[in-house]
Amino acid sequence: MEENLRSVLSQGSASMWIIAACSVIALAVAIERAIALWGFVGRARALAESVSDALRRGDLADGRVRCERSRSPASAISPTTSSSPPRSESFRRSRS
Repeated sequence: MEENLRSVLSQGSASMWIIAACSVIALAVAIERAIALWGFVGRARALAESVSDALRRGDLADGRVRCERSRSPASAISPTTSSSPPRSESFRRSRS
């Protein structure tokens, strides 16, 4: 016995239509989030590379500028943007 989707939804009344609509919405949100995450990863990787290059040169100011100019949300959590020293330096100072 072959039934199509419309007949199955019709037999299930309004609750089946609500479940089907919610499933379509959930799928759309999942696709949108995947696309947003894909873009975030690329921008974060590019930011990490540019900041690492600046820090390898010993130019902390350039690393901070690159974070401030970046559109990536990862720039907000970068340790070079904070005014306090990294944890390892403050730990060494407290041990001295």
